[in-house]
Amino acid sequence: QTPSGIRSYQYLHEFTFSSERRRMSVLVYSEHEKRRILLTKGAEEEIFARACPGWENSDIPRSIEKFTENAFRVLVMGKRYVDDTEYAEFLKKLKIHQLEYKEETLWDEMEQNLSVLGASALSDTLQTGVPETIETLRHGARIKIWMLTGDKHQTALQVARMSNIVSGGEESVHFSTISHVKEALEELVRMPKYSLENCVIEIQGGHVLDHLLKHHARELFASAMQASAVVIYRALPHQKAAVTRLMKKYSRGKHYCCMFVGDGGNDVDAIRAADVSVGICSRESSYASRAADFSVTRFRHLSRLLLIHGHYCYRRTASIVLYSFYKSMFLSFSSVVFNTLIRFRGVSFWDSIQLTLWNSVHTLPITFAALFDRTFPQDGLLANPSLYKDLVSGKCFSPTVFVGYLLRGQVQASILVLTICWLFGEDIEGPTLNTLAYGIAILLQILAMVFDTQTFTVMHAFAAGSTVVFYMLTTAFHGYLVSGFHLSRVLWMFRHEHIYTLLVLNLLPSLWMHC
Repeated sequence: QTPSGIRSYQYLHEFTFSSERRRMSVLVYSEHEKRRILLTKGAEEEIFARACPGWENSDIPRSIEKFTENAFRVLVMGKRYVDDTEYAEFLKKLKIHQLEYKEETLWDEMEQNLSVLGASALSDTLQTGVPETIETLRHGARIKIWMLTGDKHQTALQVARMSNIVSGGEESVHFSTISHVKEALEELVRMPKYSLENCVIEIQGGHVLDHLLKHHARELFASAMQASAVVIYRALPHQKAAVTRLMKKYSRGKHYCCMFVGDGGNDVDAIRAADVSVGICSRESSYASRAADFSVTRFRHLSRLLLIHGHYCYRRTASIVLYSFYKSMFLSFSSVVFNTLIRFRGVSFWDSIQLTLWNSVHTLPITFAALFDRTFPQDGLLANPSLYKDLVSGKCFSPTVFVGYLLRGQVQASILVLTICWLFGEDIEGPTLNTLAYGIAILLQILAMVFDTQTFTVMHAFAAGSTVVFYMLTTAFHGYLVSGFHLSRVLWMFRHEHIYTLLVLNLLPSLWMHC
């Protein structure tokens, strides 16, 4: 529909869009003009590179510059007429190129000598809370943030400033051409550490980024890991994935974890390449959210995902791993100490039923402590994002902490076996002795949960109470199966005053770890 009336166009061919082409075209026949027209739209660099001379003197470049300053996404439109001879030649070549899967080569030949018609600008505003979220993650949690986008340089920088990835006062090093790569790398190497930490690295995608990743990846990532931020613009989907994989490679062993956040189909390869990925649901596409490990509806939800759920998940996972080794060390080392006392006669300190139930039922409180413990309230974690930084430093899981838990299990096992054998070894039978020791070991696990738990809930009390009840039931059933075992005597021995002294001695390693 036009002011002068309705005009009809016959659809002939479509040259589809791709991330590499960054443009698309459609070939139509105008019923009004009685000739064929090729209409093209795409990134300004792609259209201007194929345009007829003279577009530089129009108002279009100045309009695009204004659009870019406002972080608008720009599309440039162009057209040209295709005569009968050229169209016939095109059809002839098309059959050959389709057989060889080289249609894009033919499309590129057709998309030349375009007349620039104009440009459109799409306002792609930031979601609510994006600047605040990035500020919290960068300066509060000390998380390094890289921006990988397909936008042009000016648009990418403007978006980075609006979202607080770049503050505007930092020094910048720009990798704009292949010939400038060596000079820019030398500039980064010469920078002192404090200058590098306040430097923004800008890298152009395409051939420049490919050259960097192929020939200078190690030098680039050594400096980029220390920089304030990295902005990679005009990046293709496979380049986003390549950067993610190399980041994982060069950060290995440095307590870094690579997380990729994306919202479009172009981000899927990088999402799959990252250690952890988050997909943001969008109206245009759900590919990213389906391919990612986690999915959120808004970018601002990253704060809760990382600072709250990430904190809880890390500490709970660390706790359950440490306790698994601790309780296994406790049980196995007690047999070592006992066999040392009896000069390695091959007798097990524990009964087979006890060995079976130890890791499945009788240490249930430790599992509940790991699943439901909350070291800090949620509001406190959001208000103090620096607490997230403590996780990376290894305060709750490190080789030192791991060895400490193993030593704790060894010391407690030694105290238990030596004290039990010294106090009652000559007075009670073997089954009664190990059942008494097993009961004390269960009490120790419950007390360890009480000492190590920051938030005691009803579930913790239920786990502790059910463990004691189940121990009584299994012990009573055990009495019918094993000769020489007296349940009443085991219960009487728990009233002995030295039992409480034994418990206090066994709690000393736990108190020492909390000092």
